[in-house]
Amino acid sequence: MEFKRFLDILWRRRWLAIVVFLVFFLTVTVLTFAITPWYDSSARVMLKKTIAAASLNQSMGLSADLLQFNDTERADYLAFSTIRPIVQVVIDDLRLSHERVRYKVMKRLPFTRPIFNSFGVDVNDIRKDMTAEGLLESSLVSLIFPRPHLTVKQHEDTNVYIVTATSPDAQQAKDIANAMATAIKEAERKRILESFEEAMEVMGTITTEVKIAHLRNLRAIKEFQEKETAISIDTQVSAIIDNLAAWKKNLYNTRIAILKSNAAIRRLQQQLKWEKLDKKSEPNSLVTTEMLSHFQQRLTALALTLAETKTKYTNNHPSVIDIENQITQLKELMRKELEKVFDTDRLGMDSLYIDVRRKLVDQYIELTLNESHVAAYPDIIKKYEDELKDMSGKNYTFNVLKLDATATDSVYKTLLQYQYQIGFAQKAAMSNFTVIEPAIVHTSSKHRHPYPPLNIALALVLGSVFGIAAALMRQYMDDRVATAEDVKGLGLALIGILPHFKVKKHGIGSDLVHPFMTIVNSITYLNRNTAFFTAPGHSRPVKTIIITSALRKEGKSFIASNLAKAMSATDKKVLLIDAAGSSSSLHTYFNVPCEQGLSDYLPVVSDDMAVEDLTDTPVLAGIGGVDLLTAGSVAADNTLAINLDRFNRLIGLFEQIYDYVIVDTPAVLFADGAMLLSEAGRMVLLVIESERCQRHIIEDVLVNLNLKNLKNTHATSVVAVLNKYNVKSLYDKRYMTYRYLP
Repeated sequence: MEFKRFLDILWRRRWLAIVVFLVFFLTVTVLTFAITPWYDSSARVMLKKTIAAASLNQSMGLSADLLQFNDTERADYLAFSTIRPIVQVVIDDLRLSHERVRYKVMKRLPFTRPIFNSFGVDVNDIRKDMTAEGLLESSLVSLIFPRPHLTVKQHEDTNVYIVTATSPDAQQAKDIANAMATAIKEAERKRILESFEEAMEVMGTITTEVKIAHLRNLRAIKEFQEKETAISIDTQVSAIIDNLAAWKKNLYNTRIAILKSNAAIRRLQQQLKWEKLDKKSEPNSLVTTEMLSHFQQRLTALALTLAETKTKYTNNHPSVIDIENQITQLKELMRKELEKVFDTDRLGMDSLYIDVRRKLVDQYIELTLNESHVAAYPDIIKKYEDELKDMSGKNYTFNVLKLDATATDSVYKTLLQYQYQIGFAQKAAMSNFTVIEPAIVHTSSKHRHPYPPLNIALALVLGSVFGIAAALMRQYMDDRVATAEDVKGLGLALIGILPHFKVKKHGIGSDLVHPFMTIVNSITYLNRNTAFFTAPGHSRPVKTIIITSALRKEGKSFIASNLAKAMSATDKKVLLIDAAGSSSSLHTYFNVPCEQGLSDYLPVVSDDMAVEDLTDTPVLAGIGGVDLLTAGSVAADNTLAINLDRFNRLIGLFEQIYDYVIVDTPAVLFADGAMLLSEAGRMVLLVIESERCQRHIIEDVLVNLNLKNLKNTHATSVVAVLNKYNVKSLYDKRYMTYRYLP
């Protein structure tokens, strides 16, 4: 159903959709063939780091990541390649210029030349020099009047950049693309060389400073040797220095071992806690006995003695071996004492925690031993330092001088190596950009713009989309009552839909009977359900039908005449009354005179008139099978208002004679006839012309027709007929049988 409604909307708005489609399609098509074509040509440039730069990074110990370009560097290079100076170099080298827009206009429209001249424009100024901004930027004018254009973009996620140039001249497009690629390459080469020169300058300054310091140290050594004849470093001094370095290293390693032991002890202690030990029996500290404190003090003393002994003897000397044996025995005693502290029975441990306990004991013994070493080593180191100070001051001074000279010599050699590598890289430096695919001249349709087949296809697609969108937008903004759904939305019973008949304005015929049978059948159906039309306490079906409309010329008189004829075709006796006042026209449909009619007879109607008194009424009998009471000689809109009671009395008498009395009244918004005649037991048939009346107008009409209901309890029955509905070629005549009865 939604798709059918969509098609219905498109059909009713087809001319708007067609106009929008044609405007868009023809505009694109004409511009495609009217504007000057232009051609594109592209050169591909690869961004890479030079081998020399990579070698320099590796020799300096820099990270391998520096050998690859990241996204930021790519963005920097892309921005660098499109800045004005490089583009300006291309413009200067190729002497780029383009025809002025006004000259192109004058070429196409020669009559504009005097107009430009009258405004003081130099019509002989044909060409204009290109600028960097003009070459890089594009606009709508540049599409209509093509000129050279340049773009640089990254190819997807790679290190390849595409330099694309467009121009009305294919050869010029190729030259611009290749010139831009070369300019980027040369600019990058210059940038790299400048960066090497800057690095060389900084490195040269540092190298000079180190060289001066090294020469100064060498000169100090020479002067010292000349002053103090043949001074050499004694073997004992060398041994002291070696021993001092060894003991400092031992001290450093022992401190690291203490940190590791502390970490291991904390981990093992935590592990014992994790294993759900009995908190009440857990010791507060490992060192809880006087015996352990004694062993620890003894171990520290033995460690100091062992260190002093090793400074005098080798490791195989009996004194050294004896002290080491004492330390081993002391460690065993400490182990046994610690095992008593962590007695298994007292702690409630099982075999699962024995291994953890042993490791904890071992780590604690190792910690105690290392702490004793740390306490002993500083004294040994101080002893060696004192011995070194006690050596000859000359040897000490010489060693200091030699140490300084050695340091500056090492730094100086390294800087010379770096300086040499930078110089080599500077000589071998190549551009980070390599042209891997130069631009060529393209004249094929693929590189010609605009491409007619593509533009026409896009024009067809986009034109259709815009046309459909315009139709839907117009439908959304249109507040007119146009479809059956719109009538249903007003809460009205829709008893029929009539297409737009192509008949004479004034006429009825047998060919129109069938379309109106839907309305006749709807009225017959509703009559069976008398509660739809009658107020409480009334049971008779409707016999009087008031036909009206919101505006004039919506087809109410045409529908009234043809509805009466259709009813008479069902063997019903029908009276058609023209009460439209100044807009009366029923006599023209039946081609009868209007000298005598309703306005002439109403003044003689009395309250005590009976059916037998109707013999003098000017009713024309048997006109097309219908009895007709014309408007009369006085066609005024206020006729019903003046003679309302007489007219109601007359209607009551006619209802006793006829099966149906159809009354054609003026439009609701122009006269009060329909509103005055609407009462219980009468049907008001509201004729709505499709796509003419706004919704709010129909709502105002319904308010007017139901004003009477505010004063009494009678119900007015309002039904609707949708007239002049255009359904040809979409749903054909099936829509003529459509109805909506609540």
